Amino acid sequence: AVVSTQSTGETMVTKATARINEVDEWYEDKQGHILEMEETLKKILAVVDNIVADRRDLVAKSAAFGASCLHLGEGEDNASLRRAITKLSELENNLSTVHSEMADSDLFVFGETVKDYISIIQAAKAAFDERVKTFSVWESSQ
Repeated sequence: AVVSTQSTGETMVTKATARINEVDEWYEDKQGHILEMEETLKKILAVVDNIVADRRDLVAKSAAFGASCLHLGEGEDNASLRRAITKLSELENNLSTVHSEMADSDLFVFGETVKDYISIIQAAKAAFDERVKTFSVWESSQ
């Protein structure tokens, strides 16, 4: 019984680690492309995440600057300077809103699209892995 269990364990390890000696260059070429695309998409996703984080940081800083300008304008005695500083405050608050919308747009349009493409690539990799497993099962049955 021990010999049978050991033999079954060795067979399972052999099946899990088996590699196909690829004779079809098309599969080998496509598998290389898939791995390259996945790596590139992951790098793009990291860049998109950095852009979104930077935009959110810009939102916070624009809002803080707008609030500071508003307080500065409220304390100003010169009416024309007060109006100019208040307009600057409004502009910074509007820019903060625009940057926030852009961050959300970047996240949802670019980030989610890249994540979807990564999922598709992973599904293709899984199909290639299944091909290897099927070949291993076929080879061991002969």
